[in-house]
Amino acid sequence: MCVSHMYPAGSKRHGAAPPAVQEPRAVNRRNAAILLGVVAAVGLGSWLLVGRRPHLPAAPLARAPHGSTAVGWIDVGAVLSSRLWERVVESHGGDEGIRRIERTCGFDPLAQIDDVVLFATGDEPEALERVGVVARGRLDHEALAACVGEVVQADGGEVRRVEIAGVPAVAGRGQSRAAFVGADGVVAGSEATVRDVVGVVRDGARAASDDPALGRLWERVAGGRHVVLVGHLPAHWREAIRRMARDAERGSLASLAGARSFGVGVRVTRGLGVGVALEMRDAAQAREAEAAVRAEIERTLDDPMTSLSALAPALRRIDAEAQDRDLILTLSLSDSQLDDLVELGEDLWEQAGERERRRGARRALPPPEPDEVLRPE
Repeated sequence: MCVSHMYPAGSKRHGAAPPAVQEPRAVNRRNAAILLGVVAAVGLGSWLLVGRRPHLPAAPLARAPHGSTAVGWIDVGAVLSSRLWERVVESHGGDEGIRRIERTCGFDPLAQIDDVVLFATGDEPEALERVGVVARGRLDHEALAACVGEVVQADGGEVRRVEIAGVPAVAGRGQSRAAFVGADGVVAGSEATVRDVVGVVRDGARAASDDPALGRLWERVAGGRHVVLVGHLPAHWREAIRRMARDAERGSLASLAGARSFGVGVRVTRGLGVGVALEMRDAAQAREAEAAVRAEIERTLDDPMTSLSALAPALRRIDAEAQDRDLILTLSLSDSQLDDLVELGEDLWEQAGERERRRGARRALPPPEPDEVLRPE
């Protein structure tokens, strides 16, 4: 029964109202307070779970720590669906490692990854101080963590749960570590590497994007490309370039050893596109390097064996241009030209393997008798 029916408007009632009956406004105020409390609790929980796990920076250089010698980036979807990947990797069984992981885990982990950043510190190619990998994508954390454990265990290893800089992580054999960073990232490397990336993403530590040379070269080569690599060339690496040019009797190419930093970008759709930027000491050295590259291309094309091969169209499509202190090299091939070049590479690889098998067969023969050595027949 409605309260207004029991006590008509204007009537007076002595005594207190029944305990079970409350004012509508009081009820509304109490419900609103409960609702606000729930919203506040949900908001606080969301901030704790999501607000403290920011997304990875969109710029690849902003995901690698400052001081990186080299930083690379791979558009995973574009590469895996490219004609080049099919011709060079899949057709030769080079993706067996990926397929093995898929069979072990029951799904393809790469399907969750949009792109990958790789970085390295140190000057020695055989003893780099730190090498790290930062993958970004729509990650199923629990499924990926379980997959890592299954793959490691299948290889006879084991993983254990650890914590690095307040971030849950897993530890594998030796110094290998992996941790989820932000809402959409996972980093793998040593413990120091994971700590560095956490500092960049979560704490705002300096990143490789603060390196002026790497940032400028990235802008030179990254546009419209699916694989990018930029880095610094240490002095002893430049000396190795001089030695290789001298040993190959390509003395003019020794001028390329003047490069201080480099950038490489590769497009893997619609054929193949490559861009290279070399930061030289000054504009004069960049012009000298341009002339050297052009001269070596002409010299190579003068060889009849080269001029008649599938390598000739590729060489003719290389363009060299000095822009300020940078030497810019570009190459663009159609699908058919790329197929011809891949077939040439496969033929050369098979020929090299056949020569090696023949040398191995000769080494396996027993030594000749003394009289066989003396007689010409």
